[in-house]
Amino acid sequence: MKIRRANRWNNKFMDEMLSFDSCYVTISLEDNIHFCCITSTNNSFLIYFGHENIVGKNIKTIIPNVIGNNHDEFVREYINTGLSNNIVFNISNLYGKHEKGHIFPIRLMVKPWINLNDGL
Repeated sequence: MKIRRANRWNNKFMDEMLSFDSCYVTISLEDNIHFCCITSTNNSFLIYFGHENIVGKNIKTIIPNVIGNNHDEFVREYINTGLSNNIVFNISNLYGKHEKGHIFPIRLMVKPWINLNDGL
């Protein structure tokens, strides 16, 4: 039963991630210089967030300041403890920040994965 749920969940995640309406952002968790810097996005990212040259910038660029100012510390805590306040592997209703500064609602799923070339 758990395997079937996991497979359904993975299929749903991949369908959402690959759909045109969804955008994805990957970030690096390596070293202090590039910690939480965006490493890639998909085409839908520009539509939602407005940034054309975002790769290499910290993810907090697209997070409202109330959370963005502390985001790196939240990520460090997750790496050190494994505790995420239910944001990892769950869909959460949060807010994103457009390049022009306006805030808009988003549905977010955080899914850590290991890149064998680059690490976590």
